Amino acid sequence: MKVKEMLKLVDGKLLSAEGHLEYDVFFGVASDLISDILMCVKDPAVLFTGLINHQIIRVAEMVDMQAIVFVRGKKPNKEMLLLAKEHDLPVLCTNLSLYEACALAYQGGLQPLAIKISIDE
Repeated sequence: MKVKEMLKLVDGKLLSAEGHLEYDVFFGVASDLISDILMCVKDPAVLFTGLINHQIIRVAEMVDMQAIVFVRGKKPNKEMLLLAKEHDLPVLCTNLSLYEACALAYQGGLQPLAIKISIDE
């Protein structure tokens, strides 16, 4: 799916990288923990998160995220948006919960990128 299609699915608003609505996105990952994002992302993906922190933009750039969707009505500040713009990273926001946004993106064709964490028995 394209970023612009995902924007419609999650009833979102584009805050950054208007020129990248035609990006193809295939995978999604949801997390509010930077450590989980760093561990799991091996393929370019869309990050669904409620973590509002400038470090999330840096992490997304490090692991080649194709876009970030901030959920629960959270909006990044100007510093975060400038940083995202520097890296041509589309930033979207939605009032939906993390669960709802991911479910709608999945129904629209975005595939989950599983976080693989082993738990000792």
